[in-house]
Amino acid sequence: MNPKAIQTFLDLEIARCNERWNDIPELAKRYKKYHPYESVLEFTARMEAEFILLLRQVRNDKYNSIQIIPEASTSSQQQQHVDNKRTPTTSTSNLTTVVVKRNALAVEESDFIHQLDDPNHVAMPFPIDPTQAQLILVRLLDVIQRQIKSGQLETLDDWQAQFSKIILARIYFETERYDKTLEWLQQLALKLDDVESGYSMVLLVQARVMKGICFETQDNHLDALDCYFSALKVVEDHPEEENKSLSNWVEICLYRAILLQLRKKGPVKQTLKLMRTYLHYCSTQWSTDWRIHKRWVIFRHYIRYLTRAYQKGVYVPASAQDEYMASPILSPTKSVFSDAGETTLFERSSAALEETIQLIHQFRILLATFAPLLIQTNPTDLHHRTLELSNLLVSAHETVGWGPIEYVQRTLKYFARTRKFTFNSLCTTRHIFYTLIRTGETTEAKLALTLYLELLGIPDWIHTYQEKSLHQGIDMIRSRLDWINEQSSHSAAENLRELETKLNTLTKEEDQVQKKKTPTGSCENDTEFDVVRVLLLATQHLYKQHGKEATILSDLAVALLDELDHLKKKKASQWRSLMVQAKRLSGTSYAVFATQCQDEEKRSEYLSESLLSLKRATEIDTRSWQAFYELGLQQAVIGEMSLAAQSVKRSIKLRGDFIPSWHLLSLIQSSRQFHALPKSLQLIQAGLVYHLNMIENIDNEDIQDNLSLDTEEGQEFFDRAEAYMKIRMSQIIMLEKLEGPEAVLKVYPDLFEMYGTLSKKMNLNRLLLVAEKSSIPKSTTTTTNSIRSRSRANSSVHSINSTLEDNESLDSGFALPPAAASAAAAANEIQLHESRSFTLNKEESRSTSRIESRSLNKVQEDEEELEEEDFVPENPKKKKRASVNLSQLMDDPLLSFPTKKKERKEKKDKSTKRSTFLGIKRNESVRKDLLERENSLQSTLKDMSRNNTSSSINHTVKSNSLPVVPPPPVQQQNSNYSSLLNKPDESTISLKSTTITIENDYLKERQIRWGNILVEIWIMTSGTYARAERYEEAHKAIMEADEFTYSHNADVWHQIGKNCLQEGSPEKALDAFKRALSIDPDHILTHQSLSSVYLSINQVELAEQLLERSTRGLGWNQAEAWFLLSKIYQYQENLLEAKNCLLFALKLSDITPIVSFSGLPRFV
Repeated sequence: MNPKAIQTFLDLEIARCNERWNDIPELAKRYKKYHPYESVLEFTARMEAEFILLLRQVRNDKYNSIQIIPEASTSSQQQQHVDNKRTPTTSTSNLTTVVVKRNALAVEESDFIHQLDDPNHVAMPFPIDPTQAQLILVRLLDVIQRQIKSGQLETLDDWQAQFSKIILARIYFETERYDKTLEWLQQLALKLDDVESGYSMVLLVQARVMKGICFETQDNHLDALDCYFSALKVVEDHPEEENKSLSNWVEICLYRAILLQLRKKGPVKQTLKLMRTYLHYCSTQWSTDWRIHKRWVIFRHYIRYLTRAYQKGVYVPASAQDEYMASPILSPTKSVFSDAGETTLFERSSAALEETIQLIHQFRILLATFAPLLIQTNPTDLHHRTLELSNLLVSAHETVGWGPIEYVQRTLKYFARTRKFTFNSLCTTRHIFYTLIRTGETTEAKLALTLYLELLGIPDWIHTYQEKSLHQGIDMIRSRLDWINEQSSHSAAENLRELETKLNTLTKEEDQVQKKKTPTGSCENDTEFDVVRVLLLATQHLYKQHGKEATILSDLAVALLDELDHLKKKKASQWRSLMVQAKRLSGTSYAVFATQCQDEEKRSEYLSESLLSLKRATEIDTRSWQAFYELGLQQAVIGEMSLAAQSVKRSIKLRGDFIPSWHLLSLIQSSRQFHALPKSLQLIQAGLVYHLNMIENIDNEDIQDNLSLDTEEGQEFFDRAEAYMKIRMSQIIMLEKLEGPEAVLKVYPDLFEMYGTLSKKMNLNRLLLVAEKSSIPKSTTTTTNSIRSRSRANSSVHSINSTLEDNESLDSGFALPPAAASAAAAANEIQLHESRSFTLNKEESRSTSRIESRSLNKVQEDEEELEEEDFVPENPKKKKRASVNLSQLMDDPLLSFPTKKKERKEKKDKSTKRSTFLGIKRNESVRKDLLERENSLQSTLKDMSRNNTSSSINHTVKSNSLPVVPPPPVQQQNSNYSSLLNKPDESTISLKSTTITIENDYLKERQIRWGNILVEIWIMTSGTYARAERYEEAHKAIMEADEFTYSHNADVWHQIGKNCLQEGSPEKALDAFKRALSIDPDHILTHQSLSSVYLSINQVELAEQLLERSTRGLGWNQAEAWFLLSKIYQYQENLLEAKNCLLFALKLSDITPIVSFSGLPRFV
């Protein structure tokens, strides 16, 4: 064939595929010149182009009459866009950099009518008058009838006549003669296999889409869906075909098919397949062609449908084997189906989250496209669209999960930028608060809480609270909520009515849009329940260590719920759930406040209020294990041991795998009132049985994957690991009480090994150090000896098991769960060293951050481009966060126990001073620079110490500004404490002027808490060695703790003082106790020990001052303090006071456990 003939055919095909209808007459003329014996294709192409140009002109005139195109786009601008339609236009909005075509900037007319579409109503384009297209129809019909007389498809004209039927059907379709359209389409003599590519395939797809729409008008939904699926099958079989005309018809096909499936409530699997196909196409090859209003409608229903399917447990992940639409069309996400076609709950959850992240990403890109179109012309519509997307986003993620912390941080940035379009929005502020809580940015979360309360009309409520103003605050909150929601609903309704009015001018009376409701989530919708949730979340996460603030917020939440009479019955389940939580947190807040209160009368009042609130919580919900646990803990604190045991047993029955409940019950049994240490050990063993399932898979590679503490799985694992370590430590203390110190010394290596295993699992053994600009030499890598025992014992703890062999059974009134009961019966067969394999089971241990990394990586590149220009312009002078250098990761100091330290070979300088704590040389050239940082670090340490006031009150080892990175090891250790006590106080010197890069406040808090456990273990080890009269080992152990805490921990110095007393050195002990009080003036244990030393050296007045301060304040429940005070009164011959103090001391001694209750968690 003549090459020019081929070229003319290709030119005509390309023009039709790309909808260049103005070029068709000239190209058809050229085609006729080189194909003189053909007539149908040339004539059909000209008739089609003439009809489509006519159709566009009629519709544009109609659409322009109601100013669909924004006023910002003038006629000259529109013409310029038409002339330059091949050149992309870049938006100058600071929202994002979006490259769009003229149709997107001008809000394409055919897209405008779909803004109010829903499954029950899909708008049809404005029809053309049949008389306007009658001439074209007659001429085209004449050609077709002449060509099909023979009834055979022998010549090219015969074939082209079949395609001409589709053009003819299109004319009937656009003039709303659907019966004639269906009649001509059913006369087609073409099969799907008859075409392979080009415009012929476009016409086949077009024919099936029009046929499906015609069936829809006849309410023949089944045949309509068959037509849509048939059209999609053609596209799937020819993935290489990409052109504008095909894109338009595929979009129409998927759009109507999805809404039809939703209308007739089709199968979940089939509906999700269609939605995934739509998402895949509009995010890949046709991302700029598909219409933005249609996309908004589909995305809106997609995210709702996915969320509901997941909630009801019918969600089906994407599968490459699905019929109609296989990979890649249907499977933008990787299939999680196994070979057997089944998925686990974990796989479905991760797939749903991955799909949600991809959908939300495309939804946010779509909003970024809308912003420059609406910011000037209709900011009200933009405001409500932004609110709708934000509410849909939060609702979806609250259902399927939030994913890795990086994604949550990006979501937080999105909320911050959208505030430009939702100024002072209550919903947006609440979402920002929730997200800040989730990312652990507590300082910013407090600011968001302040703004939220300010929008509710109660600014600075926490600092200006008065009990008499409580009801005024509630009235203000309710009135502000009503006003805000009413104004927002009115604004959304007005915007919707205006849009309806415009759309109804484009349709016939019978097809006009009925009055619709505003889309769900498109306006402010905060209720009293939302306010209560914010208050409770702030109580639990922001102020759990600040009793006063926590009680203020929880009291407001309780009072607000009490006033909701209209919701107590209407939404009884939600009200009851929130009231239980509010009462529980209120009771816990008052309990914490009482421990921080110095006033005896107020303390008694707070303790009573705490018990009342917690009892009320258990009455409202008798299935709340958290309420019974908190009640039992508080009853134990005030000495109601029998009632406390009953409450804790109830909590264990409701949830038996919560370690602190078993720990609390064992401590209650260890008090003198029960005096049942063997039973306490048996309870601990029973509680540990629930974690034996973690032991079996310790060598599994999947289980060994490290967890990140900024994920939900990592945080849950940390809480369990912390509780596990604490109950093991209490177990050792009880064993020592029964068998003596020598019997438990061999247990400590196993305890250290478990600590190291868990540290590695949680990535807490590696922290990044960023050196400041200074002349201080770089720190050396911490050796494993800084936390390991000097001698390693590999034996199991047989002595613990032997103590359990002949123990009496538990109280008959308390039935252990089956697992615990069987464990208690076989306690002597359970070796404690097995618990070193503590880890999550296989399915739970997979980190979310690893699971969702695929979806996050897919959206990250596009998201980074979108964030180059924010919704709100960034400050160019703002400093960037310091980057992380992975080469600075330190080796794990917890995985081996070398028996000898590697000594560094260094030249000694007589003029330098060596710190026996830090193990580094400090010459005079750097000492001045170090001391300049003393004031800064001192203030930081004091702040961190204040945050741990609650734990110091109850006399457990607290952080005392514990650094989370162990310093280099001690190089030389003496057998006495002289060098330690005579050393100048360098506790405020910053170690090598380094700072720790920490992701968020929660992570920092957990790192400190985990470091505290290590210090507690070293203090325990030192005390055990001292009681065994092995003072050399006791000294080495406490030196490890002191080194780890930079010599700035009151508990460590208190233990040093006790060791000195054991050795018979009261003068050194006195100095150590004074050092402890210089770190923490309220350290109650030191008050008692120091008072005892003062009494031994006849310094009665000093002892009396300390004990009076202690017993009147934070040490009110310390039996030893009251006993020592009775001795002072006896010495002063004040026998009545002495008797009263002694009786109170005896009472306290009966209810004091072997380990303080303060180590147990609150706000569970």
